[in-house]
Amino acid sequence: MDDKGREERIRDFREWEYSLEGIHNALGELCRPCSSDVLTRTIFKLPRDVQDSIFKERPFFILAEGEYGFYFRECFPPNEEEVFRDFIFISLKHDQTEEFKQETVAHEIAHFMLKHGGGGPEVERAAADLTEKWGFGRT
Repeated sequence: MDDKGREERIRDFREWEYSLEGIHNALGELCRPCSSDVLTRTIFKLPRDVQDSIFKERPFFILAEGEYGFYFRECFPPNEEEVFRDFIFISLKHDQTEEFKQETVAHEIAHFMLKHGGGGPEVERAAADLTEKWGFGRT
């Protein structure tokens, strides 16, 4: 294969990598067995640099039925020096709108991007501001 053909294949792969199908495929590696469509659609709408951070840092997504979400960093496995893992817990209800679900997912990803280690009004405001900057509503 010549250099031009290889460059075209790489460009095609890069385009696919950021498509809905490519993101869904990558999520299969990040959050087995819960490749949620709402998670895929939300990440698809995020800015490219945020997508890159998710796929580089590989947070562990936990999806559940309920009303609350949270983000935390934990030493994992325990007692290993300076080996941390990011966990994004997203709790959604079936009767919530797609828009609200995506806002919730984006809000928890904002906490991940901001590396929030605790809660409080200022932390929640900062995550809501970032979520809104990305084009989602405020949760």
